Amino acid sequence: MAPQAELIFQAAGLSNDWLNIPDGLNDLFLQAYDEGARIHTNSWGTEDEKKYGNYTSESQIVDDFLWNHPDMVILFAAGNCGIYGSNTVLAPGTAKNSITVGTSENDRPDKGNNADNINDIASFSSRGFTDDNRIKPDVVAPGTYIISTRSSKASRTMGLGNYDANTHYTYGGGTSMSTPIVAGMVALIRQHYLQNENITPTAALIKATLINGAVNLSHPLNNQGWGRVDIENSLFPKSPGIMQYHDNICLSTSGSWNIRYYSDNPFEPLRVTLVWTDYPAAVFTGTTLVNDLDLIVTGPDGDYTGNGGDSINNVEQVELLFPVSGTYNITVKGTNIPQGPQPFALVISGPVNSYSDWKEEWMGDNSEEGQIVTTSELQDAIHHWLNDIPVRRYIMSTSDLQEIITAWLSS
Repeated sequence: MAPQAELIFQAAGLSNDWLNIPDGLNDLFLQAYDEGARIHTNSWGTEDEKKYGNYTSESQIVDDFLWNHPDMVILFAAGNCGIYGSNTVLAPGTAKNSITVGTSENDRPDKGNNADNINDIASFSSRGFTDDNRIKPDVVAPGTYIISTRSSKASRTMGLGNYDANTHYTYGGGTSMSTPIVAGMVALIRQHYLQNENITPTAALIKATLINGAVNLSHPLNNQGWGRVDIENSLFPKSPGIMQYHDNICLSTSGSWNIRYYSDNPFEPLRVTLVWTDYPAAVFTGTTLVNDLDLIVTGPDGDYTGNGGDSINNVEQVELLFPVSGTYNITVKGTNIPQGPQPFALVISGPVNSYSDWKEEWMGDNSEEGQIVTTSELQDAIHHWLNDIPVRRYIMSTSDLQEIITAWLSS
């Protein structure tokens, strides 16, 4: 998945095959962080049924560490308790700021009905929602009949069956397999931002990028989260779609941030995803969200709110499957931020251009003095604003039109 990534291993196993996770999870994360790791993947969780879906002290530690180390991504397996129904996500995967991973099916039809449909959720994958109705898991990834390394000490019968092509490997399954797959994708997303965008991304931006490109499997949110991860769709949406991002923007209570985009293809989806690393909450609290931001997308046909209006999750999304051509105002509001200022990340994908890009493109193509342009030639650029132009139905030069369009663009 990420063959050039450097790894840090932290041993947590005992001779009796049980895990021995340190009481102070902060020390576990800090050791890796100090060694240079910025991605921490965890294929474990509490199996105490009384804590299914709970925001525990371990969940709080995860959120606290990520609040204080905003460039660190921590992933957790959702758990394999889905056969017990909803509200079965294991702590610390109930943390707000982690990326919690469930399991979708692999494509190995010869292995039976747990690997015969890539658009299905594995029956064992733990389901949300959390106790306070947050969306968990965040995403899903294949986790049935995954080829994985086999310990030299392990029997060949270990796992889900032999991988005959190489005895050093075996078939494994569970959210413990799905989680490191997503961790590898996170590494590639982080590398993309470092090398291609020349920025050090926050964990919020990485999470927003991952979620924004996820594929909806048409399962309930508490089963699939935001969908199955798809790194190509996250970073390089199919043409004419593009991906744009904004990172580490801070808001206080009653503050707002706004940007305008122009969409010109009603047959390609427009998706906007807002993520923020939230302040840690009190354990076993009724509502874990501390700082509340809200996403509002205003288009030619009205307003759309993140998650349909949300004061529970620190991930919000607006998706328009058939966006009406025209201008879209994207606003992030600081509704209530008692522990601020609150940084956030925003990812937009679809057939969009920022207003400044559109302005430069149009003016660049039509900047020659006296060049003849008809109003019909302008329709693709200005659409429904055409009716606001005080002159129409006859030939005009760009010098006549420049002042009108410049004033309109800046309004």
